[in-house]
Amino acid sequence: MTMLPGLYLAVRAGLDRRAAQQPSAEDPLLRGLLRMGPGPAAGELDRGDWLVTEAEADTVFLKDTSRLWQDMVRRASAVRADAAPMR
Repeated sequence: MTMLPGLYLAVRAGLDRRAAQQPSAEDPLLRGLLRMGPGPAAGELDRGDWLVTEAEADTVFLKDTSRLWQDMVRRASAVRADAAPMR
């Protein structure tokens, strides 16, 4: 499944269980799931509880992630400042 241009998702049965039992720094996986209906999500976005930015495939493959958090917050803040008022 294509997630973004240049980024694809492939799922293998049992992969999550093995990764959780034997985590590896050489093979990091993003683990976690947030499920939320449209009502609560819209409310939290309207209040500014979440930082939102455009996804980029290059970010997924960064080797040096030491500044990743700061860079994502900066990008999200710039998007929010340019965004039209919601609703």
